[in-house]
Parts: sequence; structure tokens; C-alpha cells
Amino acid sequence: MEENQSKTVNMTGKEVKKEETKKISYEDLQKAAGQLYQQNQQLIAKCKQYEEQMQRLNNVEVRLHYLFEVLDKGSYFDDDFIAICVNEVKEIMTIKEEPEEENKEEEKEDKE
Repeated sequence: MEENQSKTVNMTGKEVKKEETKKISYEDLQKAAGQLYQQNQQLIAKCKQYEEQMQRLNNVEVRLHYLFEVLDKGSYFDDDFIAICVNEVKEIMTIKEEPEEENKEEEKEDKE
């Protein structure tokens, strides 16, 4: 496959410089294809990971919705069940700090 470089033309229409046509070797193409394949596999894995996280978040959202429905209609349920629902809402809504090691690993992966 050939890599063509276009001519650079200034505003007056005169050619400023012209670069030569370069041929890429078969080995270079194979190397580039291998790197692109690896990047593609990494991005597919990352995409699946994000899809799983989104699914978990959606499940939590649905769960919270039903917990709040139970709390809104508390007169239909006994006090023990209401207390369990309140504790679960508190647990879900509490922000948990992640250990420092996990944060550093995620930042390192994102940079790559």
C-alpha cells in the first residue's frame, strides 16, 4: 500500500513543497495491523466492562425506586420490613471510598 503525501499550495496557487511517495513494507503493515488488533481487543473488553457497570447501575436504580415505593406506602408493611428498606437505602446512598491502590490502577489503565 502506498502512502501519498499531497502537495502544499499557498494562497496564490503556487506549489510550495512536494513530498515523495513512500512505500510501506509488508512487515510494517503486519506490525501495524497487529497493534490495531490488540487495541481493538482492549477497547472491546473495556466496552464490555462499562456495559456491565451500566447494567449494575440500572439494577440499583430500579431497586432504589422500589425501596422508595415501599417507604411511601409504609402503612401496608410491618415496621421490621420498613427498617430493612431504610437501612438498604442508606447503604446504597452512602458513598464508599475506594482503596488508594484501585484508584491508581484505574488511572494507569486510562492513560494507556
